[in-house]
Amino acid sequence: MKSKFFLPVFLAFNSLLFLSLPSQSIEDCQLIKKILSNLGSSMSRNRLVIAAGGDQTIVDEASRDLSTNTKLYRNAKREYDNAHCNGWRRQ
Repeated sequence: MKSKFFLPVFLAFNSLLFLSLPSQSIEDCQLIKKILSNLGSSMSRNRLVIAAGGDQTIVDEASRDLSTNTKLYRNAKREYDNAHCNGWRRQ
């Protein structure tokens, strides 16, 4: 008797999980876009600090941050491309 009750509940729960998968991938793409945007802004600020010159320790720190952000940006961009976020599969 109990299994007759739990089976429909189990099936309904699993169907909700499968239906929510495409929206999860779209949310992942939106998150990656935000990360790319934030990294791009940070890279621009670091480039401005480097171009302005000034205190050499600040320029060196900005240069290290720019190098780190560039690597992170490349990795995030690769993830964005691998997830086909801008392709027809996600539309």
